[in-house]
Amino acid sequence: MARLSFLLLLFVSTNVFAASPYISAGGGFLRGSTTTLHDRDCSSTQPPALFGCGFFARGAFGDSPLYRVAGGLSSPRSRVELELASRPDLNLRANANFTGVAFPQPVRARVSSRSALVIGALDLGTARVRPFVAAGAGVARNEASSVRFTFASIAPDATTTIRGGERMSFAWTTSAGASLALTQSLHLDLAVRYDDLGDIRTDAGAATIVRPMRTLTIDIAGTRARIRAGGALATLRWNF
Repeated sequence: MARLSFLLLLFVSTNVFAASPYISAGGGFLRGSTTTLHDRDCSSTQPPALFGCGFFARGAFGDSPLYRVAGGLSSPRSRVELELASRPDLNLRANANFTGVAFPQPVRARVSSRSALVIGALDLGTARVRPFVAAGAGVARNEASSVRFTFASIAPDATTTIRGGERMSFAWTTSAGASLALTQSLHLDLAVRYDDLGDIRTDAGAATIVRPMRTLTIDIAGTRARIRAGGALATLRWNF
């Protein structure tokens, strides 16, 4: 899909002739996909891996609003734009599978993603309502707060907390929808969309382990998880 997105973007960008500038703004709703939080190197010993090989936390990223603004160029049948987008609430909810501890083992972290993507769209008609397909690629900055593991079977306040982190990742998107001409200059674009935002990574460093008899801090290696999300959005586009 990433290669298909690139080919469509390349085709559109080379076919925007007699182009006019436009700006657009809109928003929507994304549903985060399932994911697995695991060690970046499960065999690491200096510092030690958090999970170890064969262990992980499995869950999903949460539902988040999507806010976007863009500016670009459009021709009668295609357009290309630079989009800036924010997804503030892709929060992680998962369960770990450490041995010797009863299930569930909840894992929680606040996650957000901001991206800058170059997107090309191809109109599939010339009527007042025009179906379109779009694809794009760029970079996403993914941020995670500290990650908290809870072990209620040990004690109500038994937790392990590791550092969060920031990661700049390659990202790509695809979408399909329809554009409605409200006036000669103003259009409403409705679309379904899929985003692959790359990785979220936690930093190596101190992990705080709280148990009934003591609290200790040890160094732990970093972890990672893949972020994908899909949903629907509406955008108003104004052509100059």
